Amino acid sequence: MNVRKNQNPVSGNMDSKIFSIFLFLILPFISFTFFQDQDYFPKNIAIDIFVIVLALWILISKDSKRMNRNAFIFFAIAGLFLSSTLFSYKRIINTEEGASAFLFNLLPFLFLFVILLREKIIDFKRWSIYSSYAILLLSAVVVWQLVDQYFEFGAIRINYSIRATLSNKNFVSETLVLLLPFCISGIFNEDKKLKKLSIVSAIIGLSFIILLQTISAWLAIVLVIIFLLPVYFSIFHRGKVKEIVGKKSFRFSIFILVVIIGTLSGFGFFHPAKMKFQNTLRYVNSDFNKLLTENDQNNVNSVYERFILWRNSYKLGKEHPFTGSGLSNWRMEYPKYGIGGAYHLNSGVMHFEHPHNEFLLLFSETGLISLFFFLLLMFYVLIVAVKQFKGHDGRLAFLMFCGVICFIILSSFGYPAHRPYSLVLLMMTIAAILNNTQVNKSFSVSKFILIAVLAFSLVIFKFLFERTSGSYHLYKALQNQSKGYFPRMLKELNLADNNYYSIDNTGTPLNWYKGFAHFYSGSDSSLYYFQLAEFQNPFHVQVLSDLGASYENEGDHLKAIAYFKRVLAITPRYKEARLNLAVAQFNSTKFEDALATINLMHVESEYEQKVRDAILVSFVKDLSMKSTNEKQKKCLDQLSENKLQLLKLNDECLKKNVYFRFYFLNFCN
Repeated sequence: MNVRKNQNPVSGNMDSKIFSIFLFLILPFISFTFFQDQDYFPKNIAIDIFVIVLALWILISKDSKRMNRNAFIFFAIAGLFLSSTLFSYKRIINTEEGASAFLFNLLPFLFLFVILLREKIIDFKRWSIYSSYAILLLSAVVVWQLVDQYFEFGAIRINYSIRATLSNKNFVSETLVLLLPFCISGIFNEDKKLKKLSIVSAIIGLSFIILLQTISAWLAIVLVIIFLLPVYFSIFHRGKVKEIVGKKSFRFSIFILVVIIGTLSGFGFFHPAKMKFQNTLRYVNSDFNKLLTENDQNNVNSVYERFILWRNSYKLGKEHPFTGSGLSNWRMEYPKYGIGGAYHLNSGVMHFEHPHNEFLLLFSETGLISLFFFLLLMFYVLIVAVKQFKGHDGRLAFLMFCGVICFIILSSFGYPAHRPYSLVLLMMTIAAILNNTQVNKSFSVSKFILIAVLAFSLVIFKFLFERTSGSYHLYKALQNQSKGYFPRMLKELNLADNNYYSIDNTGTPLNWYKGFAHFYSGSDSSLYYFQLAEFQNPFHVQVLSDLGASYENEGDHLKAIAYFKRVLAITPRYKEARLNLAVAQFNSTKFEDALATINLMHVESEYEQKVRDAILVSFVKDLSMKSTNEKQKKCLDQLSENKLQLLKLNDECLKKNVYFRFYFLNFCN
């Protein structure tokens, strides 16, 4: 855990200061509102530039380029992990998305590699100071957003508009959790000012973690306190537990904590957590095949969404359990097992980019082999940290151990491994653990390896630049869409679409946006672009629905019916698709099928009522035409002109659950 003494202390100090400022005071605040994901591409570009600069710096420096045995073993396992993610490359639906996913998986390991080679950067005192500043600054941005919200809406609500510079509040909470080990390390420093800064920053950080109401962050903190705090006392304060517990300051702190928790509970602050716990118990043994067909207001919650996504991810992983379905395929394939059960899901406009569980994502996309190597990486780092507990910097090693544990807990309910700054903090934590001078054996690092690192970093930069450009132009296209400027929208979409960016972060192909813009521009090219979009994402309900509508407009009723049925197999309560299916069946003279279809939806609007009435009338007229009984025929003709009677009979059929044809014919007998 100890940092090597540098031959040039001044140079080492500058290395640490420059890069600490970048990593803690610049990188977390790089964010631009004109991207679909405000900080994903900008932060990744900054990280990649950091790797390029540092790799060049190391190449031209005369310092020894060596890596200890622990780091060498770690990168050997990392190589196996990255290689295993490519075992299913033949199943990747979109090549550029798969390549991007692989390169973005590689980037944090390149970051860690150059950090460990330029070990002068690893300075716990410096990292503690600047991580404390980072916590204070992020908290200040959150406060500013809360105040801004109050002046705009006259109330303060903890929602996704409170995001600091990290896209949403959950990412802010995760970042604060991962910053805490670096911040708290200052408490063990002899510098009294640093101790005070660390204590104040840690308290503020914990306060905002509580305030932001991210349950996974709460869980990470609570589990670490319950299970690892006793371990800390048993290792570093053995025999002093009674003495610490007996102190008035300790008992007073516990009393204040209980009062604060009780007060917050009295004001209903923990109600969201209570609701999530109750929802979890409710869904554990639920039949999701049935829930998917409902439109239940009670399912409008994040717990339900996670259960659906976890269920679908597990089913996807079972298709190819060892090698997975293919890198980046999750966004395209998770809907095929069904998505729905609540109005926001049944609308067909809700798309997810991640299952909110890193382990299930690995299992579904790259299989058990990849998941094994990822878990082995985490396990190896934890073992290395445990071996350092009894060393000179054992308490620092323990804090880093806690940081890795927190990351694992967060990964079970979110996706910190896919957020650039969370990954940087994890790699810095791992660097602190692996940078142990007590390991005697070390290996020389060839310049060719550094050149390879530099080459990969430049390739990643090319991918990032093109994808960032695509994301920016998509943002501009969506702005034009909202204003109804469809020709301008098409122009921006053509600029957005490139060899490295053809699908947005929700899995929606740019070709679907193009088809949408062509349709509203009056062009007849929309079908062509919807067909291209289907090839890129074969289970996107909006793509399939619009394909059905396009075929119906062209008079190809059978194809239209087939596509609408595919949509409803994914989202059974997608109202627009069901209505369009009924229209397509009506136009293909399948009146009874059309009647059965429209009766499965809640008819509300005037247009929906007109469609249903037209289907009923045509259905009865068709029965009349096919009838050979003159008395029955006359009755059916009269019935087709009596709208109220038709609706009454239709309702009776639904209540009695009988065939319409038999019921109407019997009525006229």
